[in-house]
Amino acid sequence: MAGEWIAIDVGLETKPEVLELVDITGATNETVCWRLVRLWGWAATNCAEDGRAKITPDRLGRVIGADGAFVRSVAAVGWLSILEGDTAVEIPRFADRFSKSAKSRQLTARRQREYRERKPETGETTGETDISDPVTHQRYAPVTADRYAPVTHQRYHREERDRGETVPHPREGAALTNSKSPSGTWEDLRTAWNAGSGARWRSPRPPAGALDRLAEPDWFALAMQAIAAIPAASYFKTPPTLIQFCAPDFAARLASGDFVLHDKRRTAADAAKPPKAHWLQNMKPAPYRRPKESAALAASLKVPDEKTA
Repeated sequence: MAGEWIAIDVGLETKPEVLELVDITGATNETVCWRLVRLWGWAATNCAEDGRAKITPDRLGRVIGADGAFVRSVAAVGWLSILEGDTAVEIPRFADRFSKSAKSRQLTARRQREYRERKPETGETTGETDISDPVTHQRYAPVTADRYAPVTHQRYHREERDRGETVPHPREGAALTNSKSPSGTWEDLRTAWNAGSGARWRSPRPPAGALDRLAEPDWFALAMQAIAAIPAASYFKTPPTLIQFCAPDFAARLASGDFVLHDKRRTAADAAKPPKAHWLQNMKPAPYRRPKESAALAASLKVPDEKTA
């Protein structure tokens, strides 16, 4: 089959098994190695997944350019097993060398070796993807914010793997350890927010921008004033979320009343007046009258004619 290949060790001719075959068969070292290569190539394309094939030693010997005695010699050194009364053969550890998964591992190891050879010794990257690294966010997406560039996702996973423990991301680590900010902690902000009128925040992790805002001087005190001003913010049809609240300048605008709507057309005198009733409220159903009562009422309301007057 076109494209098929097998892995051959560089030092095959000096292996103890090959030297033993040379002594047993009396063939040259090159002849033994060539027959072994033909044997393994035939096995890679004809053996089942368990490394077995239905063939006699004599017939297999003719296939590889030898005889049945050579095949039995290969079995004697441990590189072949003859089964079922010389009617089948088996390659020991066939899956470790000749299966598709074994070939895939060998190709991966080859690419890693070639990459390490091309990689400069200075430690700088060459712009190529290192296949030895785990499949992380850094391989397929841009680097995160500059303030987190020194500690990337790749380094985070590598530390977790080496130490055998969970290493939180820098953003999560700062939130979970409740490191003291200049004016308050994330847990203080979360507790105050959930006690206010905003949309509840149930996650123990802070939203984007929360730790940045907490690091600003006096922002926590301003946030407490802004949370208290949420009920008066008539601009919002639904309660604001904590993600909106942690945006830059949002808390300052909320505390200063920028989100309170004022009707400039109403004067102080109009504000003191009671609200006008809706026009439907002034309409009352007409009372029921009998036909004679209706005729009498119409006659009493009839305007006299000028000629008759």
